[in-house]
Amino acid sequence: MANTGCQVFAFVLCFIALVGYSVCIGSNQWKITNRGKAVVVATVLYQGLWKSCAGDTLGSQQCRSYYTVLQLPPYMRASQAMMIIGMILALMGILLSLFGMKCSRIGDDDPAIKGRIIAVGGIMNILASFSVITVISYFAWQVTVDFYNPAVKIKYDYGLALYVGWGACVLSLLGGKSFEEHLPPPQSPPAYINWSDNLIFPWLR
Repeated sequence: MANTGCQVFAFVLCFIALVGYSVCIGSNQWKITNRGKAVVVATVLYQGLWKSCAGDTLGSQQCRSYYTVLQLPPYMRASQAMMIIGMILALMGILLSLFGMKCSRIGDDDPAIKGRIIAVGGIMNILASFSVITVISYFAWQVTVDFYNPAVKIKYDYGLALYVGWGACVLSLLGGKSFEEHLPPPQSPPAYINWSDNLIFPWLR
């Protein structure tokens, strides 16, 4: 029962992480303009992976999608690709984990097979967390470099999506690691048969 409870808890962590990935990849607040020492800022600019937006103090905002991927900086294109890969890995990991859970009646009932399936699902969730955290950390590093670059006129700060992504990566890593621990131990090789001790045909000894 305790083992089943751990699997359910790990599944909930991975599912929340997938929701966090979805919020992160769809958010337009990967970076937001830094207010500096100003108390009131009339216009706030913020950018995501797919759109750039501008808002004012009255709450209105206007967003514009990127017309072409080829005009984006290389780190933006790499972030888009790696986030999509991370989402696919996380989704496949959750589906495999659902098939491999002990409380699930889907698929084979063999505990060893279920253990292997859920372990593979855990590994895919771990790979998804590494993929997403690499993207977010590199994006944050690029924002930091541009912030301290005197040639860049508009200074951006970390957006809310980065913090959501970091938190989702931690949950996915914990859930995937918990799933991975259910991998059954390797079976011992079959015992060596000494044909000299033949019990069926003793005259062949």
